[in-house]
Amino acid sequence: MKTLIFRKRKDIFVFMLLLISLFSCKDNKKSLDLLSQAQGIMYLKPDSALILLDSIKSPESLSKNNYMQYVVANVQAKYKNYKDITSDTLIFVARDYFKKKDDDPKQIALATFYSGAYFYEKGSVRDAMAEYLKAAKYAEESNDLHLNGLIQSSIGYLYLKEYVYDSAVVRYERALEYYNKIPNSDSVIVRTLCSLYTTCTVAKRYESADMYYTRGLAIAKQMKSKYYEYMLDWHIGLALAQREEYDKSRYYLRRALASSSNAQDSLKLRLSLSRLYLDVDQLDSARYFAEPLKDKVSQLSDISTKMRIYSVLSRLEAKQGNYKGAYDYLVLDQKMYEALKEKQQSLGLREIEKKYDLSEKEKKMLELQMREYIIGLVALLAILLLIIAVLAIRVIRNKHRLEKRNNAFLNKQMKNMMYLNSIYKNIAEESAAFEKEIEALSITYGIKEKSKGYEQIRTSLKNMKKETEQRLSELTFDYMETQSVHPKILSTLNSADLLFLSLSYCGYETKDISIIMGVKPHALQMRKSRLIKKLQEINISDTRISSFLE
Repeated sequence: MKTLIFRKRKDIFVFMLLLISLFSCKDNKKSLDLLSQAQGIMYLKPDSALILLDSIKSPESLSKNNYMQYVVANVQAKYKNYKDITSDTLIFVARDYFKKKDDDPKQIALATFYSGAYFYEKGSVRDAMAEYLKAAKYAEESNDLHLNGLIQSSIGYLYLKEYVYDSAVVRYERALEYYNKIPNSDSVIVRTLCSLYTTCTVAKRYESADMYYTRGLAIAKQMKSKYYEYMLDWHIGLALAQREEYDKSRYYLRRALASSSNAQDSLKLRLSLSRLYLDVDQLDSARYFAEPLKDKVSQLSDISTKMRIYSVLSRLEAKQGNYKGAYDYLVLDQKMYEALKEKQQSLGLREIEKKYDLSEKEKKMLELQMREYIIGLVALLAILLLIIAVLAIRVIRNKHRLEKRNNAFLNKQMKNMMYLNSIYKNIAEESAAFEKEIEALSITYGIKEKSKGYEQIRTSLKNMKKETEQRLSELTFDYMETQSVHPKILSTLNSADLLFLSLSYCGYETKDISIIMGVKPHALQMRKSRLIKKLQEINISDTRISSFLE
């Protein structure tokens, strides 16, 4: 018996595990498909890639390797869509994970590169450069042309920010070499040519700058892309201002502003134009382009842009003779400078990595495990409720079947008892009639002694009557048991009591019972009174007694 119960429990447990695994596998397959699609369109459609990644409901339920790929892809998509990534500290966990595995150069390069992007967004250019250079090494092993071009271009941009123009040009040229090998990569080629144009201009290599601009403009026109024409106008406008060719610069910057559909870009173009007009002392135009900056500057999150805006506003107020306003903007400019300086100095590589020590990783893993536990518990509870419901339905069905069988059995038992009662009645009546007939014949013919044949018939009738009476008593006993009367109570009743009960319950009148049992009506009434008293003594209610005897 114990072995059977154990097997049943084991079967239920295995069934529950299979169900949980089935649901988990379906969810994981869908998540993996979404992740794969997002990775496939990341370079061409980063906005769509981000939507696909956001639709993955529980990325933590993926395997460790797939979850780490999700972390990298999520940071990559957010960065390409100009979203804030400064809270995505899991990128360092992914970087360390792929480096430790050391079997996927592309994932190592991606995780390392976006670790560098994190540092750059935090204002730590040196740490960003260190990560970019490491990523470049792994990217070469991956043979991913787009990734190599992206990393080289990003290194070039950091060199440009640090005024190392020759190195910047070298890196941008390398990026261009990679992009030229990729089919349908005109968009990234134009962006790289814009960067080369700007770098060569600030490095005063004007011939090279003009060459890059001409090439970029030709590709943009071939693409029929107003966006890239606008980007080229912006870059050439800034570069011409560096050359102090203000009229040409003003023309290209205003044309770029007219074509801009991006609020942030428009703000930066207005900043460039207001600074340009300040340089040539055209204060009305400077004020016209600077006025919208006053309302928008507080909404910006980029400290360096805010610093440049406050600087332009301070210069504008000073040239208009509003020295108090100029001083107020100068104070704000100084605050932004101090904030930027503090930000750049406080974020060293070691301090950043200390933020993501073992305790932080354990906390993340604990949250992941807790989420998995809750999901598993809910699934288990749902399965248990399903099993309970199935078992309850079975119990109800079995109960109905049992009640139906019991009712059929009781009906059959009742019919048997009534049938035996009728037989018993017939035997009793026939015996009485036989006795009377014999008595009448004996008187008529003067026979004093009964014949041997008569005695045999009489004995046979008595035996038949006795056996029928015994069977009726047994049937009555069994039937009373089915009516929830305890056997110990029934044992106090003799066969005559049980016979009287049976005949009464089957609906025989007192005179019929008197004839069947062979007692006078008065004596039968006395027997009934004694039987009622017996039943009362064994704690049978008056209602139950009435149901049997009336």
